[in-house]
Amino acid sequence: EKSGSAVASAGPGEALRTATLRSAVAQIGHDDRATKRAFDALGVTWSPLPGAAREAQSVSRLFAPHLLLLGDDASEERLADLNRRGELAKYRFLLFSTHGYLSLTHPMLSAIVLRQPGSDRYDGYLTAAELPLYDLDSELIVLSACETGVGQVRSGSGVMGLPL
Repeated sequence: EKSGSAVASAGPGEALRTATLRSAVAQIGHDDRATKRAFDALGVTWSPLPGAAREAQSVSRLFAPHLLLLGDDASEERLADLNRRGELAKYRFLLFSTHGYLSLTHPMLSAIVLRQPGSDRYDGYLTAAELPLYDLDSELIVLSACETGVGQVRSGSGVMGLPL
């Protein structure tokens, strides 16, 4: 009789989920649907954040003029359109009050979660892989989101999470 040993095995469902996740993560940046597949494989769901709208409305009163995107308007599609037209770079301050996701295992999957579900062309996730495509010339970008304070503490920089 053997003692002191154990064997753990993931079931076939877990193995399939892991394989799907790895495959999707490997395709981020090459396949527009990869991020959605990765989050589906993780089984992550996003509940409404009623406090986020109140927070954004309160902060917006401090700045004039301002652009306030709430609910369905707070979409990846709208953000990409502002970027494409060069308007996003004109804002001195940006506030994202939403869900955030930080993956230390798959850093390029780390994301700011915008309107969900996304659209046919946009998955609703502004990922670390997509951030370099945006012209963000703001003095201050605030992420008021879950998991934005997770990451390594760096001297002189604070917590390093999403690469903004």
